[in-house]
Amino acid sequence: MKNMVNELKRALVLYRQNRPDEALEIYRGILKQDPQNADAWSGLAAVMRNLGDMRGAAAAYEKAAALRPKSFAFQFNAGLASYVHKDFAKAYAFFSRALALKGDSAEANRLAGVCRSELGDIDGAEALLRTACACDPANAAAAYDLANILCDAGKAGDAEQWYRRALEIRPDFTEAAANLGELLQAVGRTAEAMSLYESILLRCPATPIVVSNALLCLNYNPPADKNAVYETHCRLASACYAGEAATAPAVRRGPARRPLRIGYVSADFRRHSVASFLLPVVANHDHGAYEVYCYAHVEKPDRRSEEFKKHAVWRDIFGLDDEAALRLIRDDDIDILVDLGGHTAGNRLGIFGRRAAPVQVTYCGYPNTTGLRAIDYRLTDWIADPDGEERYYAEKLMRLPGCFLCYAPPQGAPLPDAGAAAGRRAPVFGSFNNIAKISDATMDAWCAILRRVPAARLLLKYRYLDDSTVQQRLAQRFHDRGIGRERIDFQGRIRSLKEHLAVYNLVDIALDTFPYNGATTTCEALWMGVPVVTVAGDRHAARVGASLLSAAGVSELVTHDVEGYVETAVALAADRSRIVSFRQTLRGRVAQGMLCDGTSFTRGLEEAYQTMMEGRNG
Repeated sequence: MKNMVNELKRALVLYRQNRPDEALEIYRGILKQDPQNADAWSGLAAVMRNLGDMRGAAAAYEKAAALRPKSFAFQFNAGLASYVHKDFAKAYAFFSRALALKGDSAEANRLAGVCRSELGDIDGAEALLRTACACDPANAAAAYDLANILCDAGKAGDAEQWYRRALEIRPDFTEAAANLGELLQAVGRTAEAMSLYESILLRCPATPIVVSNALLCLNYNPPADKNAVYETHCRLASACYAGEAATAPAVRRGPARRPLRIGYVSADFRRHSVASFLLPVVANHDHGAYEVYCYAHVEKPDRRSEEFKKHAVWRDIFGLDDEAALRLIRDDDIDILVDLGGHTAGNRLGIFGRRAAPVQVTYCGYPNTTGLRAIDYRLTDWIADPDGEERYYAEKLMRLPGCFLCYAPPQGAPLPDAGAAAGRRAPVFGSFNNIAKISDATMDAWCAILRRVPAARLLLKYRYLDDSTVQQRLAQRFHDRGIGRERIDFQGRIRSLKEHLAVYNLVDIALDTFPYNGATTTCEALWMGVPVVTVAGDRHAARVGASLLSAAGVSELVTHDVEGYVETAVALAADRSRIVSFRQTLRGRVAQGMLCDGTSFTRGLEEAYQTMMEGRNG
């Protein structure tokens, strides 16, 4: 026994001297003699973790925890090992046992809370994280994790307080600052968000999440000078994302006549609004002529992810840094690599900045230039980007025939309720767009419409509109323009897609936002038989509505100035029979029209890809 104790001490010394292989052999020798030695299992786990064998470490920690159930450290470490490789159910079980032994552990409460969140129990996660913050008020990570949970629960006011608390504790906590900026932006406080981003960039000028957040923010209430927006994109993006290999395109290998390999890079191959525009493309490719790859930066794949996997080679890049992802893409010998996120959350522009493929393209997810010269083309159309817009893009514009988007209607959507539309006495306008898109110009137009139609109401739906502080701020903007709170209905997030879509049956006319139009919300409204009134503006984000409505066959709802927007909405509100007709016929028209024709759309897209390759090879 004494010799075994000495061996344990010797192994620990070797481990601390950074001689893990020698320590590993000693621990294994001890366990060969005494398989019930909890200390040896714990030491073995620590060495395996040091060597990068996280699954082996987890199994060893589990052995130690089972042999010594009254040890807080063993239970906590077993939980931590499972947590690291994302086995959240098992991790939570160990953290729970640890908390039964030491309930005031801030870290055990924090990590147990994150596990509950990952397992879908937001209320349980919030309770544990509040306990963690109470146990250690100086724990910045606990404050940050609590803020994230509160965001997910739609509690914007509380989330803001906890992000600010995390920053008080750790002023250089960039992730907390970036997430606070995203929250401020999401609830319409874009000027505050931009100010925060600018202050971070003064300290850390090439922080990807902050650079992309700041550039995205520019689209919500943009300066009148489009060239300034363009130059800002180029300056910030090139300083942040351009890699050393940006001027050294990969050389195409393999058989000369093999199918073209198209790689799509996205964080949205999952249940996400953008997926409604991605799936028709991936599903309708000519798989005899094209080999399709999905490079998925997806933390939690879901049922929608499985749909993508049916039509493409799936590559999980969530855990890979840019260099590792770059090697994977080059090893796959991709000919055309397509960015689907731009400067939105989860983008992997760093891969593109390093030039991962001979031809690189940006498409769909972002309404502006990426600012990266390493991206060769931007897919668009003649309505969203008419002649002359080339000067505002770092990429070359490749215009598709018809609309640049193709929509996959949601399966299981409720039927449009024409009876409710016919029976409503007073018209109901609606917008389900991001609050950040409700610019002052949009607000002025909406209030003008409500003044012209005094019996009408306006229904606004968005994830944070259950929060009283967000409601009050938005209601005050209406009040300042002479519209009382009693005429505005607020509705927050509904997690069931079917129930979310059913809310459109409460709306007669959808009012698009400007200068940043809706996309998914416009398509959802049309699918539910709700006409959408839009105004075509002076930039891509302000012309998406015009492109979508033209593809849906209702271009009469596209206006070209704010006066026309107001007049069209007012006239439609007075024509109940026309509203009912839209409710009865619009879904069929959309289903049979260009907007949902995935086959024709993808053939046009493939022709564009061939043109790109010809330009490259020529």
